[in-house]
Amino acid sequence: MTFLPNFLTNLNLNSKMTNFKFIPLITILSLIISCSGDDDPVIEYVTVTETVTETETVVVDPYADTTLEGNITSDTTLDASKIWLLKGRVSVVSGSTLTIPAGTIIKAASGTGADATTLIIARGGKIIANGTANAPIIMTSVSDNIGVGGTYPSSGPALGVDTRGLWGGLLILGNAPCSFFWRCS
Repeated sequence: MTFLPNFLTNLNLNSKMTNFKFIPLITILSLIISCSGDDDPVIEYVTVTETVTETETVVVDPYADTTLEGNITSDTTLDASKIWLLKGRVSVVSGSTLTIPAGTIIKAASGTGADATTLIIARGGKIIANGTANAPIIMTSVSDNIGVGGTYPSSGPALGVDTRGLWGGLLILGNAPCSFFWRCS
């Protein structure tokens, strides 16, 4: 190492041509001195962890197993411990009986005019609906927030006594003679 400083001191720095000849030599020596060493290469491992959280909203249909729609073609008895939903025109056809026990609540999907939800008891069909003063059969709109047992939440009823026309109603088509014989079948 002492060679380098002595070598540099022996150079003729006044000569411009000599300075240029030794620049590559000085550069090579500097690289050799600076690169010498027994350092091992450094190996780094990087672990990337990604957490993905997905949220899926599941809509639970409260009427999944208590919806009446279309034609009722066999004897059917409703369960008073559940709230029932009428969807569209529901018809109890001839030869079938719909039994509605005391305390049953039936809610009808909204609609007006030709699209009104309606429970129709066709000619020859039967309805047995024996409600009591303590356990009435309640037929209302799906907008009504009444619960099983005829209870309302602490916020009170969602519908007022003047709220009308939210569904088509109950139609009973009996076998009575028709006053317009050409229109009856």
